Amino acid sequence: MFRCTVCQRLYAARVDYCDCGNDTFEEIHVEAAPQNSPKTFTLQDILSRGIFAVCILLSIYVLFFTGTKNVHRKSEPVREKTVQAVNIPSIDSIWDNTPAQSTVSNGGSEIDIYKKGLQNLFYSNLATKTIQSSGECEIEFRIASDGSLTNRKMYKRQGDKIFNKTILDMLKKTASYKTPPADYTGEKIKAYVYTNNDEIKIFIK
Repeated sequence: MFRCTVCQRLYAARVDYCDCGNDTFEEIHVEAAPQNSPKTFTLQDILSRGIFAVCILLSIYVLFFTGTKNVHRKSEPVREKTVQAVNIPSIDSIWDNTPAQSTVSNGGSEIDIYKKGLQNLFYSNLATKTIQSSGECEIEFRIASDGSLTNRKMYKRQGDKIFNKTILDMLKKTASYKTPPADYTGEKIKAYVYTNNDEIKIFIK
């Protein structure tokens, strides 16, 4: 490089005269700019930069993809349940004053209780409740309005003489019972008599 001593103009090569007419120049030595050599990366530099990049990616994933759903979720409005009003009828409109059928506290109608008492009366009129012989039969009768037993019969006998005589004697002794209930209409009453384990059993149907 050459510089004019008068006007200080720079020239890359030496000329005879400057534009200002001066013919004297000062030579300037310009140092060449050092060329940048390409930087080489070691394995340690590559690993450190890779780990740093992975950490950055993980932080971005956690920040934008995992935590935002719960944060920005809108709460659903609470729905109030409506209870329909039920019209309860008045007790006077559903009350039934019709008298119920005559029953007793231990269950069954009056005629059922009457038959149970009559069955106990048969047991009490047995000469013996235990018998060595086996047998079975049926007895039949009606009850009059005053409680007396009429039309007494014994049939379907399947037993020896001792069994048959014991049941006939019981039937003769049971001549009357208390007045029948109002729901008894005079129909025949039947009883089944049999032995079980040397014991006489009576069951009024």
